[in-house]
Amino acid sequence: MVAGVDLAAVEEHRVGEHLYTDPSGNRHTIATYRASHCDTCPLHPRCFKGRGDREVEVNHNLRRHKAYARELLTSEEGLLRRSRRPIEPEAVFGQMKYNKQYKRFRHFGKAKVHMDLGLFFIAFNIQKMMRGVLRFIINGLKRLHKSLLSDFADFSAFAPPLFQKPSRTPYRPP
Repeated sequence: MVAGVDLAAVEEHRVGEHLYTDPSGNRHTIATYRASHCDTCPLHPRCFKGRGDREVEVNHNLRRHKAYARELLTSEEGLLRRSRRPIEPEAVFGQMKYNKQYKRFRHFGKAKVHMDLGLFFIAFNIQKMMRGVLRFIINGLKRLHKSLLSDFADFSAFAPPLFQKPSRTPYRPP
């Protein structure tokens, strides 16, 4: 009995299994179970809207890996390690995965993966540096623009109407 379910009773409803290859090329064995006599169940209208008997597909290997990972993460040592987990690099890896769409290494082998990751981090740092340079240039141009406007404001009385601030009333020559 696992998690309140009698496995022998469940296995008699197993109708087969098939191999599934995900987009990454990993192969998974998926077991298929079919419930019998769903029509007589009082909860049938709430949980099932299809025709025939309800089918459920289960990847037992994935469930086993998830249970093992959960056990490690909730153990005393796992909780201690998670509390000491650094926060700073998390943002970089989050941007790496979601903003840059870099979810898998392009090469195999430790040295090539190290090189691949190094190139990504170099590009990431160059991009970050250029963002700072552009911000510096834009702020400098804004300061220059303000100072030029203030310099021309002193001569606005002598400037032709072309260089004056536009007014709501049309210009009429004297």
